[in-house]
Amino acid sequence: MTLDYEVASLVNGKEVTANLWAALKSRFRGKGLMAVAMLTSKLWQYMILTENDISMQIQDMKNIALKLSSLGYPLSDKYQAMAVLQALPAEWGTI
Repeated sequence: MTLDYEVASLVNGKEVTANLWAALKSRFRGKGLMAVAMLTSKLWQYMILTENDISMQIQDMKNIALKLSSLGYPLSDKYQAMAVLQALPAEWGTI
């Protein structure tokens, strides 16, 4: 992984992880809303495929929810459950 010069200059001289994280967080703080929108869209457009491992796909959806939470937009368990139900294959509608 490489960093742009601008980002690398933020971490230069930071010896403590907390200081490094604070510098990165302050630099990118205002840019999270687009990421939130993209992750939310990805969550609601997610389609679970029967040919793939269902539990892995649900875990992928949970990871999206975790990312949203880390950006300051936590999702309730009910909201996450609705997203999973929405993503289930149409042929499972009679189950």
